[in-house]
Amino acid sequence: MKILRRSFSGGYRFARFEGQPADDVMTAEMPARVILPLQQGFGREVPALVKRGDVVKAGQIIGRDDETISSPLHASVNGTVEAVKSFNYFGKKVRAVFITPDETTEWQAVEGASANWPELPVEKLENVLYLSGVTALGSSGIPTRYKSSIIAPSEVQHLIIHYTESDVFNVPLSLLLKEEGLQHFLEGVKILQTLLSGAKTHIAMSSRQAEWLFEIADSLHDQEAVSFYTLKPKYPQHRDEVLVSTILREKIPFSYIPANLGVLTFTVQDVLRVYDAVVQGKPFIDTLMTLAGPGFTQRGSV
Repeated sequence: MKILRRSFSGGYRFARFEGQPADDVMTAEMPARVILPLQQGFGREVPALVKRGDVVKAGQIIGRDDETISSPLHASVNGTVEAVKSFNYFGKKVRAVFITPDETTEWQAVEGASANWPELPVEKLENVLYLSGVTALGSSGIPTRYKSSIIAPSEVQHLIIHYTESDVFNVPLSLLLKEEGLQHFLEGVKILQTLLSGAKTHIAMSSRQAEWLFEIADSLHDQEAVSFYTLKPKYPQHRDEVLVSTILREKIPFSYIPANLGVLTFTVQDVLRVYDAVVQGKPFIDTLMTLAGPGFTQRGSV
C-alpha cells in the first residue's frame, strides 16, 4: 500500500516541551455542577426538553430540534436539573442546562445499536448516530437524513480522518488505539464509509506515528478508495484550511468551509465515537482530553 508524504510551507514544530502526558487515563472526580450549552459547535441552539427539578440520566436527550441544523444534546451525568438559563458561552449568550450530579456513573444506551451493524439499513445507522449525538462531531457534523450537517450524505466527496500531533500536548495515539482500540477505529471508518458511500477516504497521521499508519493501511489494503498520508507534526496542521490544502492540494476559498467543497474532516477520536454509538449504543457524553505541562504533578488524559 502506497503511503504519501505531505506537508505545508511554514508552521511551527513544538519540540522538547516539559510535562508530556503519560500513556494512561486518569479518573476525574465528579464535578459539583455540569453546564451543558444548548448550542453545540456549528449547529443551532436547540430547545431544552427538561426543566428545573427534573431527574435526568446520563445519555438522556435533554435538548433536540429536528427542524434546524443541529444534533440532540444529552445529559452527560446522572443527577437533577438545577436550572435552564442563559450562560456566557465563548463570548455570547446561550441557554444552557445546569445539572447537579449524583454519585452514579451508569449511562442510558441508544436504541438500535448493534454489533451486526453491516446488516442494518443505512437509515437505521443514521438514526442511531443522530440519536447518540455523535453527528455533532467534526467541523460540519456527520450528514444524515436528519439536519445534522449543512450538506447531505450524497454531497460528500472526500472524508479526511487525521491525527496530526501538531499541538504542544496531544492525547497519545497509542492510548486511543491500544488493545481493541485499533479494531474499533477500523470499524468506525467502515461505518462512515457506509454512510458516505460516494466519498473517497483519506487517512493522514503524523510521521511520528508511521507504525500505526502502516498497520491501519495493511488492515484496509483491499479498499481502493482509501489513501494514506504521513504529515509533518507542525502547528497548525490540524486546522481545516491547512489540512485540506495539504491533503487535497486544493485551497479553500475565502469565507468557505471544507463542507462547501464536499469535504469533511474527523479526528481519530471522532471515529472511535462513531463505533461506540453504533456498536455499543453509547451516546456522546464524554471525550478524552489531556492535562499536561510542567504545572501538573500528574499528567495524562481524563
